[in-house]
Amino acid sequence: MIVRTLFRPSLLAAALVATTLPSCAQSQTPPAPPLGLSGSVSLGVATMPRYEGSPNRRTLAAPDLSLSYRTADWGHVDLDHTGLGWTFFEQDAWRAGLLLTADPGRKDHDVTGLGPAPGDDRLRGMGEVRASAEAGVTAGYGPLGLSYRKSLGDRGHRGAQVDLGLSWPLPVTDAFVLSFNAGASWADQRYLQAYFGVTPEQSAASGYAVYTPKAGLHKADLGVGAEYTLQPTLKLRASAGVSALGGDAKNSPIVAKKTGASGYLGLAYLF
Repeated sequence: MIVRTLFRPSLLAAALVATTLPSCAQSQTPPAPPLGLSGSVSLGVATMPRYEGSPNRRTLAAPDLSLSYRTADWGHVDLDHTGLGWTFFEQDAWRAGLLLTADPGRKDHDVTGLGPAPGDDRLRGMGEVRASAEAGVTAGYGPLGLSYRKSLGDRGHRGAQVDLGLSWPLPVTDAFVLSFNAGASWADQRYLQAYFGVTPEQSAASGYAVYTPKAGLHKADLGVGAEYTLQPTLKLRASAGVSALGGDAKNSPIVAKKTGASGYLGLAYLF
């Protein structure tokens, strides 16, 4: 599956990228899991901004189930909180695949509980961005990953995004592993209008000035993760990251903070 950044702001989410790591790429890629089904069940606590650009924070329980089914001839299929992916080509450090995921949308009020959609009372009058399915393609070399995702149907943002990411694991001991992540996201005009634009109708209802962003850089992310093996099937995981809005997104009138930090601490059972 695609090399992912640590944080997507709506869940636990993902961008700067290095372009000169080919000589070490293979040695830094974790060994492939065994053939057949493997996975993990985890429970943790996550904290993040209430939406991209919000000055307010949300802390919630973050359960997660990750599954991977690996074959000898047809690649592997992976399912986790970021979506469903099929990596159909793997040779040396190169890989390519297909991706089906979901954008959780955004509410115009504070969100409580385990719901994945962000929301904040600061968005009263802006209306809801509906959840939507997304389909895309992925490619990568070693620690570098590239993906293109497009919204399906007329729900939600109806736009497209391109994500470029780097994930660099660094074993410290047999039981302790650090990982460093970076990424960048580009979005088209439809996506940025849905999440950062303000129409005349929204302006009248919310009080924000009318704003029409153009396609361009959406955000850049940096993160670090840590994993400590307590037992062969039990691991303690933690991560922290910072995301900075870019392009026209950062100048939106709904943006009160151009950077936001996210964090996660949890326990995972592997099978």
